[in-house]
Amino acid sequence: MDKDSIIATYSRDIARYGGILDDCEQKDLAESITYNKSISKIYAKSLNDKNLSIKSRERLKLEYDEIESKINSARETLAITNLPFVIAKARKFAGRNVDILDLIQEGSLKLYQKATDMYDPNHSSNSKFISYAGWWVDHSMRRTLSNQSRHIRLPVHASDLERKIKLFTDNFVNENLRAPSSEEISEGIEEKLKKVNEMQINERLRDTLSLDYQGDNDHSTLLDTISYDPQQEMDGQMNFHQAGIIEKLLKTAKLTEKERLIIDDRFGLESGNARTLAEVGDELKLTRERIRQIETMSLKKLKRAAKKMNLNFEDLF
Repeated sequence: MDKDSIIATYSRDIARYGGILDDCEQKDLAESITYNKSISKIYAKSLNDKNLSIKSRERLKLEYDEIESKINSARETLAITNLPFVIAKARKFAGRNVDILDLIQEGSLKLYQKATDMYDPNHSSNSKFISYAGWWVDHSMRRTLSNQSRHIRLPVHASDLERKIKLFTDNFVNENLRAPSSEEISEGIEEKLKKVNEMQINERLRDTLSLDYQGDNDHSTLLDTISYDPQQEMDGQMNFHQAGIIEKLLKTAKLTEKERLIIDDRFGLESGNARTLAEVGDELKLTRERIRQIETMSLKKLKRAAKKMNLNFEDLF
């Protein structure tokens, strides 16, 4: 099946769900999701009651499953009826060495997995669903483009230096709630200040590169493509239990949408691919220094939340 046929299939799916919904219809649908999620939590809590009789548990389970089905159906409808927005956004990004279908897929996943689940129709700053969803769709597509553009492999010595700087910087931020200076990094990893400065300069230069940068036939330095390797400090993928704890921590900290996205990108919480300040800045159209400031403020919130939850912050980040 060619691309046009696949996109046509998307259009048929939209028609099957009643076509495009207006803002009021989308808000009503979102409110039903929010309401049913609150009811679902009550049922889930009741099902954990050890004193519940078998008959009562079976009845509650059936009702719980019915509510969950309503939630999933409403989320699916909300996502599918907004696919035209995803397709239009993908067309704008297409042609930068990435397949338009990959962009549509990533945008659709974020639309369903994140936007329909996290949207609060009663929040004044998120009055329209598409305004909220647009952030997630745009973010996912920019990440896909960024992944496609980063294909230069670092030599062993550069990778070692990269890991040293990342590990020192992360530990320093956790302990001091601010980013270290070049001098502090140099002293901390026992590396020449000149090499540390060169890396930071190249990272700043990366801010000026476009998302379709390939690196094959230009004069940018190898360090322009530096990325974090979260596996070095996480020793494999984050296990499910730890992921659940971090999710609770993020909710307790009450991070803004932008703060959460930056923390997610910088530490690779969702994708497993942590990113540099420059890369996150490219995606969000913010300066490297602004990303650093928001990250520092977010880490403060997370550290306070961890204290309330009696968690060891350093074990999680």
